[in-house]
Amino acid sequence: MSAELGNSYILIAGMGRSGSNRLLDILDTSRRTVCRNEVDEILGSSFGGIGATLFPEDFGPRQLAALQDAISGAALRRSARDRLDQTDKDYLTGTGRRVLPVLGKTRVRRLLGPLGLLDGQDEWRVPSPLLAESRLPDARLVLKLNGTPAWAAALAQADPGCRILHNIRAPAAYLQSWYNRFIRNGVGTASFEANFRDVPRILAHFGRHDADRLAEPVEANLVEVELWRWRYINESLQSLAAHSDRYLLLTYSEIEADLPGSAKRVFDFTELPLDPVEEIRIRSLKNVLFREPHKTSLDAALCDRLVCTVLEDSPLRSLI
Repeated sequence: MSAELGNSYILIAGMGRSGSNRLLDILDTSRRTVCRNEVDEILGSSFGGIGATLFPEDFGPRQLAALQDAISGAALRRSARDRLDQTDKDYLTGTGRRVLPVLGKTRVRRLLGPLGLLDGQDEWRVPSPLLAESRLPDARLVLKLNGTPAWAAALAQADPGCRILHNIRAPAAYLQSWYNRFIRNGVGTASFEANFRDVPRILAHFGRHDADRLAEPVEANLVEVELWRWRYINESLQSLAAHSDRYLLLTYSEIEADLPGSAKRVFDFTELPLDPVEEIRIRSLKNVLFREPHKTSLDAALCDRLVCTVLEDSPLRSLI
């Protein structure tokens, strides 16, 4: 890890459509955090070429070295996926607080790139005049990386300074949100075909070898495949509870029911100070991503039946 920024960082792990954005927002209220959103999804990112996100047997020393190298530079970079308007940060100069939000505009980056002021369009290194370098060692990097349990497992083992926040949503509610985002909006078949490549190995992990029956992209198969993915990723992350001082499980419903209390748990676990100003910011956070009820045609009976079947012997069954 970079000596400039210290060796301690926070990983938000889980699956999308589960409230991970809200966890990122909670941590972004701190003046001491550098919050990066889905850096592995950025075109050309140093995270993007690492691969081996799901299965630990695919993740070897080469991938670990590449991941640690990417993490070491992540706090000094930004992308348009990040919350560039969150500028009340101790490590930003006055110029940085004014300029950083402007860099979220594509046309601005296109102008600055040819001038040599930015080293990339999709992701770029923060120009030095925007940073108060003497305060960088106190900054805490926060990475939201969904669907990467093999990465989380390797980092929990290799980096004592890594704190893992496992974000999870009850399966039925997760499926409703997933269905609206990826199936009802017409992109479900492409998503299914991409995910199905992993299904034989996921099922084999649970002692099953019947992936062929799920190959046809009908609604029941779409839902069951996603449930097996949900179970595999979340059980893999839950196994990291063995690193009890470095792992914290937070459910979507817990945060929804008690946002201030959940935020206090997060700040205590990550050893970040929480002052009154930050507490006020947290109380004002809104659940903007899921504020409207889902308009879904996903059959509730089908969903309930498959949840019971797939999670029959799962330690996550308590979330049903």
